[in-house]
Amino acid sequence: MKSSFKKIIIHGFLLSIISLAIALTSLFITNRGFYILSYDVKAVILSFILILGLNILVYSISSIIISVFISFNFFSLLSVVSMIKYEKRNLPLVFSDFSFFNEVKALTGIVDISDYTLLIISIIALEVIILTLLYFIKKRMDFKSNIGIRIFGIFFSIILLFSSYTFINKMEINFEKSGPIYTFFSSIQNSSEYKLNDDEEDLLMTLIEEKTFNNTLPDNNEKTPPNIIIIMNEAFWDMDQLPNINIAPNPYDYIDELKEESAYGRLEVPVFAGGTSNTEFEILSSISTHMYDEGLMVFNSEIKRPIITLASVLRHQGYYSVGLHPFWGWYYNRNAIYNHLGFDEFITEEFIDDSKVKGYYISDETDTEVIIDKIDSIDQPLFLYTVTIQNHGPYDDGRYDNIELDIEITGDTIDSENQELLEVYGQGIYDAVESLKTLIDYLKNSDEDTIVVFFGDHLPLMGDNFKVYKETGFLDESDDYIKKYIQMRTTPLIIWSNYDDTSEDIGILDATFLGPYLLENENLEMPNYYKYMADLNKSTPFIAPAFLIYDKENHFNDSETYKNISNPMIAIQKDIMYGERLFENDIDWTINNNLTFNQAIKDIKVTDAYFQGNNLIIEGNNLYSKSKLYIDNKEVPFVKDDDNMIVSIEDISNTTQFKIKIKLIDTIEKTLAESNEYIYKESN
Repeated sequence: MKSSFKKIIIHGFLLSIISLAIALTSLFITNRGFYILSYDVKAVILSFILILGLNILVYSISSIIISVFISFNFFSLLSVVSMIKYEKRNLPLVFSDFSFFNEVKALTGIVDISDYTLLIISIIALEVIILTLLYFIKKRMDFKSNIGIRIFGIFFSIILLFSSYTFINKMEINFEKSGPIYTFFSSIQNSSEYKLNDDEEDLLMTLIEEKTFNNTLPDNNEKTPPNIIIIMNEAFWDMDQLPNINIAPNPYDYIDELKEESAYGRLEVPVFAGGTSNTEFEILSSISTHMYDEGLMVFNSEIKRPIITLASVLRHQGYYSVGLHPFWGWYYNRNAIYNHLGFDEFITEEFIDDSKVKGYYISDETDTEVIIDKIDSIDQPLFLYTVTIQNHGPYDDGRYDNIELDIEITGDTIDSENQELLEVYGQGIYDAVESLKTLIDYLKNSDEDTIVVFFGDHLPLMGDNFKVYKETGFLDESDDYIKKYIQMRTTPLIIWSNYDDTSEDIGILDATFLGPYLLENENLEMPNYYKYMADLNKSTPFIAPAFLIYDKENHFNDSETYKNISNPMIAIQKDIMYGERLFENDIDWTINNNLTFNQAIKDIKVTDAYFQGNNLIIEGNNLYSKSKLYIDNKEVPFVKDDDNMIVSIEDISNTTQFKIKIKLIDTIEKTLAESNEYIYKESN
């Protein structure tokens, strides 16, 4: 008994020392050694306890050396990945990132491992030293454990893991103060964690009793409402804010011209340098992502049923709602999610014929062409939300090496590396503005009333650790938090229409307020929640996770003012996302059983086939150039001419009778749509 107790003490002491070393190594990795003393002591202790719990658990079913090997590698890898993600996107690694494996795999080239060679070698060297020391200690000390010690270890490790995880989930400490281990494990939760708690349910009931507006559905016999086109342009930001640089020609001159006939301001967005779908979510749903853990991608994690969005609200008022993203439909699970969001159609790159690629992605020019085509072809009022892709980072990838740039950027404070980043990014801005100008010019000659809303989803990634922002002097570390936040989380916003040329500076607008703002300005009906947000916007331009602005004054999240504004809003949001939507009375603003979703664009049909000279001509509906054509179950090449497919007679083995089938298949080999089976007979 004494021997077992002695082993428990000695083995526990060894694992504690090693667990502390792993915890400190993790913090050192994250900040490259700097500011290591600035971490919150409670977060460091809880991280240590969690590591120790895992070490003891693995030790109890294997050995000390195996336990150290597994825990050191796991937590070191977690820390390195979190550090890289934070450098690239100013967001730490969170548990839900594992659901984005395909997305990460598909977008390669963002990380150059050679940049981290010294760090990786240092980690490996430290691991070798620790394991070598353990090997020599093993010769002097008995590392063997009997069944009693192992059972005690499992029991004790479960207590440590459960207690540390419980406390981590009860406390809110940001990444800069807590480190990667604490942040990662605090993000391991499911949707039930975001449901209304008892206090929030009581608050919601009070809000329902006190609300002064009631839901009504609009009279569809009123004047035809305007088309609403929302363009969320990839990483669009006014880079002319960077000090001491010159842009020639300056594409922002046209943006300044638009301001003279538009409502304009700055949009506060929830992400930096990535996480497009979170801005997309906030705009479409008017639900703030700050009710979720930092870094969580809400699209994949939380949208499991139809929700209230601009698309669904406008469909209830006679609009035809179209989503457009000239990229893979499976990315961020958008194919499924846009169904839940209540769209009639979601057009992705697979459904776009004659798409032009500029750099590595489909161009903004193509995006504009699709928008104009939809305006022309849809008889109903059109709501179209587009997410562009051309100017997606990183910007040091040589995408424009073989073309002459339309823009030149110079400056005394930029080196050649920064100049490459800025010019590649600047070319994307130039093309975005030219595409916007094309759309505006078209709409000026259109007889359909149309609103165009244009903004960026986030600032661009300009080198690791804000390299360009710092070296140009735009970002000063001595500036206060609020100034830096507004600098790094706001993008230009233009709201233009072809029937009202009033110029108005609307200041900063939270992304969650944009939908209510548009609906209120156009006298369109909206859900009670949107009305609540429209009223809130009159006193509170935006609500960030750390602070808000109320009556032109800043209030941090520990203040009563912040809680009095944020808590009611979050209670209603949770009811909208996870509850019974009691705030909405008896009106269902969602689109349930969206059975017609994408039906119009998925209806591929072969209507006729005939030989003309040495070619087979195939006629039909929705014959996409990116689809696959099968004749007698064999894939054959074709060219697209207008709306027809043309196949060389040389590619057909039997020209008297055969079956024709067309399939539209995405990049992960999923069939998006397929045609009828058309049988050709020579007698036809």
